[in-house]
Amino acid sequence: MRRPSRLARTLLALSTMTICAGCTTASQVVSRQLPPESSVVLDPVPIPPIAKGQDARVALAQTGSALRQANGRLVKSRIIYRGVRKSYGGQ
Repeated sequence: MRRPSRLARTLLALSTMTICAGCTTASQVVSRQLPPESSVVLDPVPIPPIAKGQDARVALAQTGSALRQANGRLVKSRIIYRGVRKSYGGQ
């Protein structure tokens, strides 16, 4: 088995030092501003209370309204998430 020559070891050491020197000088952190947290979109939708003796149609309408509001917030959250991914160059 051949032993590596002194020149080969020197070239390997120099190239390794060059790579390490490049890594230490290129350690600048790129910062990005994330969009502010939206309390309108990310807050939970409260469950409407049902009172004793309340008409079932009214309770159903209130629950349906809360469900539409919650689904609307989910759609908005998805749009915001896609925008953030697009700004970061994601797919």
